[in-house]
Formats: sequence, structure tokens, C-alpha cells
Amino acid sequence: MDKQEKLITIMTVALLVLVAVIVVLIWGGYSNWFKTKFEYIYLTSNGERLQQSDVYRLGNVDLKVKQFGCKTGYTVQIEAVSDEDFVFTVDGKHYNYLDEVPGKDLTAAFNIEMGKRSMLLHARNVDVIALLESLYPDSDVQLVSPLDEPVLLKMTVLDEAGKHAFELTFYCCVPVTEIEISPGHVYV
Repeated sequence: MDKQEKLITIMTVALLVLVAVIVVLIWGGYSNWFKTKFEYIYLTSNGERLQQSDVYRLGNVDLKVKQFGCKTGYTVQIEAVSDEDFVFTVDGKHYNYLDEVPGKDLTAAFNIEMGKRSMLLHARNVDVIALLESLYPDSDVQLVSPLDEPVLLKMTVLDEAGKHAFELTFYCCVPVTEIEISPGHVYV
């Protein structure tokens, strides 16, 4: 390969690199790529990133709040998103769940210890009665009809500026309080 061929090869490579850089700059300018701030918020538990598309069964759980490009503060709000209807009473007056509860703030039913970059969500003993009692404090709340499924809840973690949110759908683990054993069905 002589000097002329080397020079042509170097100029061709330089020209291709220049064309590629120009294409990237033009594409980036039209797509607002250079103007977008990389900001987002998400949660992890036991080192695993939680997904907004999944439904989780939560008891007492330590959640880490991960924020990139956002300020470090955050707020938490929990509301019911179940679509199963049931009847409950408040001081003897009957209500339908779907008419009264969805969309209301149920955060008071949970003991949440919020740190700077993590929170400890105490959800182990939160049942339907506890959720309803948070809406109707100092009232006698009773279930009239049983539930077929646990109440689905949505926890929204919002960054300090209020621009970025992470929504986690979950239901609570309620500890077993009573076990009935039938002696005819016990195998050893």
C-alpha cells in the first residue's frame, strides 16, 4: 500500500466519521435529545428494582427510593384501586365500597417510617377494616359482605418537585389468626 492509498483510506474514514457525527447531531436536535434531563424515580427492595407493571404482596418491607436528577425529597400517598364491590357499615349505616373508597387517601392506615433515601412500610397488619377506619376515624366499621380478593392498593412516590412519580400496586399480607384442623384430613 503506497502513500496515496493510505491518504485516501484515512480521508475516507475521517469523512465517514464526520458524516456520522453530523447525522447524530441533526437527529439529536430534532428529537430534543440534548434538551431532555435524565430524571426519574423508582423503588428497590432487597436490592431488586420494583416494576410498576407488577402487583406485589407486601408485609413490613424496607423500600429504597432511588432518584436520578431529582432533588432528594419525596412524598408518599396510598389509595385503593380495587374494583371488587362489597358492603360495609360505619356506625350502623351501610355503604358500598366502590361508591366510597377508591381514589381516597388511605396513607393514614399505614405506619410509614420515611428516611432521606428509604422508607419502611408497615403493611403486615393492615386489613380492610384498618383501611376503612383510616377514612372514618373514631367510628365503628364492620364488613357486611366478605371479600373474594384482597383490596388492591396503589402507592405513589412523588419526587420533591412533583414532576416524577413511581406507582407501585400491592396488597397487604395479613397474618393468620385462626387455623382449623379436621382430624380426618391430617396425614402423617
